[in-house]
Amino acid sequence: MSRYLSVLLFILVLSATTAVAQVQLSSPISVLGFGELVDQDHAYVQSLGGLRASFHARDQLNIGNPASLAYLRTTVFSGGLFAERTNITDGGNTSKVWSGNVGYLSLGMPLQNEINELFNRKENKVKWGLNLSLQPYSITGFNFSDVEILPGPDTITRAYEGDGSTYIVSVSNGWKYENVAFGITLGHLFGANNFDRTATFTQSHVGSGFTFETIDKSRVTYRSFVWNAGIMYDFVFSRIERADGSKGAPNKYLTLGLTYRSDRPLRTETDRSIIRQNFRLTTVLGTDTLSVSNDVEGEGTLPSTFNIGASYVYKDVWRAGVNYERSLWSKFNSGDAEQTPDTDDAFTISGGFAYTPNASSITSYFDRVTYSIGFQYAKDPRVLSGEQIENYGVKVGFTLPFVGQRQVSYLNLNVGLGRIGLSKGYKENYLTLGLGYSLTDNQWFIKRKYD
Repeated sequence: MSRYLSVLLFILVLSATTAVAQVQLSSPISVLGFGELVDQDHAYVQSLGGLRASFHARDQLNIGNPASLAYLRTTVFSGGLFAERTNITDGGNTSKVWSGNVGYLSLGMPLQNEINELFNRKENKVKWGLNLSLQPYSITGFNFSDVEILPGPDTITRAYEGDGSTYIVSVSNGWKYENVAFGITLGHLFGANNFDRTATFTQSHVGSGFTFETIDKSRVTYRSFVWNAGIMYDFVFSRIERADGSKGAPNKYLTLGLTYRSDRPLRTETDRSIIRQNFRLTTVLGTDTLSVSNDVEGEGTLPSTFNIGASYVYKDVWRAGVNYERSLWSKFNSGDAEQTPDTDDAFTISGGFAYTPNASSITSYFDRVTYSIGFQYAKDPRVLSGEQIENYGVKVGFTLPFVGQRQVSYLNLNVGLGRIGLSKGYKENYLTLGLGYSLTDNQWFIKRKYD
């Protein structure tokens, strides 16, 4: 166990450092609200449309509902990457950008190994699972400008630029007894955003060449305690029949799930400076500091969210489900008194289907691959030009099993197409690529016995 623990902890620390260092986004609408909210699901759940309320498996993680951890039967180290190609259109302006990031890093484990149960010939009535996770919560990245033509040849150019991200590091526990499971996640949100606003007044008439520039720079640091509670219930229709005639694990069942987190305080600290510069052609004639403030504390509010969903599983062949999420973003407050309200209550309706031709096939690898498709329609919390942004898309996924250290692990791939924006006006057409891995090991927490 110690060898696997050392290797996995090394990978977790290394990957976590990489995740914090690599954040890329280019979307003008990330200036709104709390930025671009990152999909919190792992790659396999993403390809099912996001069945976070009701999905559980013995060898795949779902941290959207901590109750699912109680169903784990093997230790799983999971990580993911995503990339996105976006075609932005706004009136007659178009641009194409690539963005990407480390999506999540997660280590989940059952705290009672089922191999011990076989040795002891006694099944634990209460199942217990644990998870440690690090993942982005929101990303901000924009750089755009507009030009106002004044009477005569003079102009004012206003430029807006921002970058940053927030993360959540969390610990989750899930417990299961009979057909009901519940769990709770406790975590810490942290991160920072940088915002630059520049107004440049240019006198272009002959003999002038003067430029007056005002630069407003701010850095906002965020921190918050976060939590999420969930429950699942299985309606079991049949179970695996063992060789001795006894009943084993469920193989046909319907799972209902629910998660909830309340609104919670968002603590902020802001550093801000406003300076003015005067130019003559390319020569700086003077710089004036108009205002400087450091470590100004503020308090905002992150909204409450609940999920409800259902999933049906038919043996190892297929599963299907639906999910509904609602977040009360009308109560969001960034902690910045100067920010105008630009969020409203949001919801997401999603669903998905997965099919595995023959999970135990020894003649065809592609029969062991799981093929999935998912869809979603969402009202994004951000409001642009008085209209709430819509987001809809579809994803297809492929779960590729492979064997390492005599354990079956998985690569989870998905490809998505969608559109986010307004019914008329600003739009982002996007192509997403997701890659996740789930490395399994059932040798943890085995009680060694010697005769």
